[in-house]
Amino acid sequence: MRRWGGGEALGFVAPGAGKAVRLIAAPPLAGLEPLARPDPRDIPNNHLAYAVQWFFFAAVAAVIYALAVRKRLAARNPRS
Repeated sequence: MRRWGGGEALGFVAPGAGKAVRLIAAPPLAGLEPLARPDPRDIPNNHLAYAVQWFFFAAVAAVIYALAVRKRLAARNPRS
């Protein structure tokens, strides 16, 4: 890994490993090799699964709420 002393760098920010980000210099600074531009097609397309997950959570929350309301109403109106 090369140490960079600071100064102006032109380029773009790209996703790195994990949650890290990296700066892709364009053109590369002296002594550095150019990197390939990141391709948006490399980002996983799991948006539908994520949406289904949250709709499932909402449905579970609605069922729990309905059961709680039913229990509270049953406590107010005890049957003899």
